[in-house]
Amino acid sequence: MWKAVQNRGKIEIVCMAMFVLILSSASIPRGSGASSSATVAVVPQTLSVEAGVPFTINVTVSNVTGMFGWQIKVFFNAAILNCTAATYPSDHVFAGKQFVPVSAMIEANYVLFGATLYYEQDVFTGNGRLCQMTFIGKAVGNSTLQFNAESTYLLDYNLSPIDITLVPGSVNVIPEFSPWLIAPLLIITTLVAAAFSKIAWSKKQPKLAH
Repeated sequence: MWKAVQNRGKIEIVCMAMFVLILSSASIPRGSGASSSATVAVVPQTLSVEAGVPFTINVTVSNVTGMFGWQIKVFFNAAILNCTAATYPSDHVFAGKQFVPVSAMIEANYVLFGATLYYEQDVFTGNGRLCQMTFIGKAVGNSTLQFNAESTYLLDYNLSPIDITLVPGSVNVIPEFSPWLIAPLLIITTLVAAAFSKIAWSKKQPKLAH
């Protein structure tokens, strides 16, 4: 069943959406008939980015059968990263179906996001993207993108949890490359290339006999 997490009086977004759906639905839930072992992962798993430059990661699901709803909670190092957005990509797993869109809950050190289908919609089976998250590197260093196991789950049509394996990610923020370094680097590269060319040319010249 859906779980609730107390965080300054907030209720998990997908839990609230599902509660409204269940109360308002007059249909009897139909079972998906299957529960599969699936993987929820951060893609790419490892990434190096420059400080101050926005970047996007995907959260994907693979090998899932009969998924009716999903929720993720991803923690990150707030001293290293800042999350600026979490969205559904155009080809997300519920694209083309009637689903309950929600606004992501973005806090200082985590993102909580999810979605659920309306009843009578076909469940999702296969591989696909759940969402995208946009970050910006605040400081040089490394931050994991770690799933919270209790608040990250997939549900089938009966609102029963689907077995999942969670694969976290890692982001390495490196110093921003300054444009002022380009000219000195070009000069150094040119001088080194010229020196090697001179040495190579001198070696090709025939030696004079004494």
